[in-house]
Amino acid sequence: VNEYLPSPKRCIRVTAAPLFSNSFDCICILIRSLSNVGVSLTANWHYREHSWPHVSDSGSVDISVSGTSLSATISVGIANGNPSLGVASCSSNIGSVDLTFHGGASWLYNLFKSPIESAVKSALNGQLCSIISTELPAANKALAKLPMNYTIDHGVVVSYALTSAPVVSADFLVTSHQGVLYPPNYNASIPVPYVGPVIPAPTTLPKMFYVWVTTLIADTAAWAYQKAGVLDIQINASQIPASSPFQLNTTSFADIIPALAKKYPNQLMNVALVANPDPIATTVTADDLSVQFNFNFEFSVVSRAPNTSDTLVFTLNTTSYAAGNASVSSADGSTTLNFDVLFVKMNVSVVQSNIGPFDPTEFQTLLNFLVSGFLIPKVNTAGQKGIFIPTIDGVSLIGPQVVFGNNFIRIDADVHYNASLAELQQRRRQQTLSFA
Repeated sequence: VNEYLPSPKRCIRVTAAPLFSNSFDCICILIRSLSNVGVSLTANWHYREHSWPHVSDSGSVDISVSGTSLSATISVGIANGNPSLGVASCSSNIGSVDLTFHGGASWLYNLFKSPIESAVKSALNGQLCSIISTELPAANKALAKLPMNYTIDHGVVVSYALTSAPVVSADFLVTSHQGVLYPPNYNASIPVPYVGPVIPAPTTLPKMFYVWVTTLIADTAAWAYQKAGVLDIQINASQIPASSPFQLNTTSFADIIPALAKKYPNQLMNVALVANPDPIATTVTADDLSVQFNFNFEFSVVSRAPNTSDTLVFTLNTTSYAAGNASVSSADGSTTLNFDVLFVKMNVSVVQSNIGPFDPTEFQTLLNFLVSGFLIPKVNTAGQKGIFIPTIDGVSLIGPQVVFGNNFIRIDADVHYNASLAELQQRRRQQTLSFA
């Protein structure tokens, strides 16, 4: 990387390149060659002896420093989920210092300036590396404030905290992030009850940017929203179209469960879709994406008496299967991974019944309708909003491609930096995934 830093008198050329370390504990970035740096400046000097006869003098001095070189290795590690910097090594050398005094008794000082030049050179040699070390605490303080957690909605929090120090090889830079969602008021020091899959290293790198999104984020999203109660759905008779072969009325179930219609003749019913502890399981292979939903359907009879609760009459458990698809969309420099699912089939069983035994498969048509009409649209609404893909502010993905793997989705893309987007993204930094 060649960088040109303008100066009033000349340009300082700084040549920097990465040192690719075999260590997987840190990024090691070496300022490999900062050489032949020179600077010229003018300063004023003044002195006065404290005791009698109070000798004093003043003037100016032209200072020229040339042939300066600096070599420093800055390590990038991890501290509480955020990146941190440290000085692994540093060395500097001041080639030469030239002083020319003006004013006062400068004719005399210029005769004996060599010892002064040596003292200045020695002092500067010790200061260059000290300046780097002195500035790092301020940099680490700023890095510690980088937002790694975002509150989405319903109190659910997504964490992008680093799980290990960034890694540099000869071919790529890798940062590993949690990519998990927490339910409201969750103690993040307690591990989530899921383990992410192993992510394979890429065999080729034709693109500039790669990001892996594993099924861990889908599993923890379902878990977090289930804990928040967001996935539970209440359905009443008014929400069922008149054209449906089944209505939420005990009369509609007379042929399937005669005892229900007999005990509660011509009464309205409600259905509650209740998410089980592991409500949604996502599987990704090299060929497809599939989703499994595990929900209970609680059927209740609406009480006719005022100020009385509905009566739970039976509960069905359903395992529904859906095919999924994933895509990438971009807007204003922000990138999201979007998804949608299509209902395929369902298995159903009786959890409990207060009106005697019955064949649960007789409810297949109604349950298919409820899943397709209420649950799947809610999931797809979240999928349309998408999962925010974190990138550096101002960086846009060019030509992103979605690749399926073993329980992960990989996004391959080139990148483009647009400085005008950086400030906008800083103001709009937020997670877009939502089950609202």
